[in-house]
Amino acid sequence: DLQANGLMGDGGSILLSGGAHLALSNAQVKVNGSNDGGLVQILTQNGDVLLQDTLIQANGSNGRGGSIGVSGANKTTATNSTIEANGFSKGGTILIGNDAQNGTLPFSLLTSLDANTLLSAHHTDQSNLTGGGFIETSGHTLQMLASINAGRGGIWLIDPYNITITSADSNS
Repeated sequence: DLQANGLMGDGGSILLSGGAHLALSNAQVKVNGSNDGGLVQILTQNGDVLLQDTLIQANGSNGRGGSIGVSGANKTTATNSTIEANGFSKGGTILIGNDAQNGTLPFSLLTSLDANTLLSAHHTDQSNLTGGGFIETSGHTLQMLASINAGRGGIWLIDPYNITITSADSNS
């Protein structure tokens, strides 16, 4: 388990970078802050990133959620994992498979998030109507079954913008 929590301020930063493959199993990576959440980046420039039964947190108790970026140039896979950047006043940022705006993460050929995976970047202040966060899920091929919660007023960006949605059961 890796922690860079800020008990009296903002969360810290954790960068995990591998040349080929990077796998986290039954792991916890936390950069929570008593004010704002911190920064987590998990990436490979040439291989795969696999998260299995993993918890990644960049939560802000009294302020904003932090930032989390996860991407492997070949594959980005999360199974039974929770990735959260929640904050009191504003949700944070979660980037899975790419960072389309800033280019800080490699663009995944395949991004796969199973049904037991949760991405959450919402705000916890119930009186705030616009404090949602930003979640981007990207990949040349996306396999999305995860639960996504960007919060009230938040944004979920699905990248690339050419999307085909199919259903194995077309009863409608």
